[in-house]
Amino acid sequence: MVIRDNLKKRGFYYAAEKRNADDDYPPAEETNIPGEAMPAAGNLPDGRAYIIANYDYRRNMYLLLSRDGRCFDTARFVRGARLRAKKGIGKLNRPSGPNYFRSMIVGGKLWIVYSISKQEIGLTTIELDAL
Repeated sequence: MVIRDNLKKRGFYYAAEKRNADDDYPPAEETNIPGEAMPAAGNLPDGRAYIIANYDYRRNMYLLLSRDGRCFDTARFVRGARLRAKKGIGKLNRPSGPNYFRSMIVGGKLWIVYSISKQEIGLTTIELDAL
């Protein structure tokens, strides 16, 4: 399973699933998962899948959880930020927040690293027991 944004049609993420590891991915289909830019996904040590995403003009970060990697039935708000970007190439002229997520499991915590309005670097850690 892969999840991605669609720069031509913003608002919801797109996903594609392949049946076998050696297959190519089919065309992605629109999901009901709201989001705007570059989600991150992974698996927790207990086997659950997670997606880290943003919405509301990239101002708010949230986390989705799934037992099977297909049905994400638990959502948690993680962080919001409103930082007006300085003018520059590829920057939106409105307040923005967490974007471009990278995540990893370290010492019983989910570590999430991200850009805030392409100007600052953010780090959020979440205890795995809290998920």
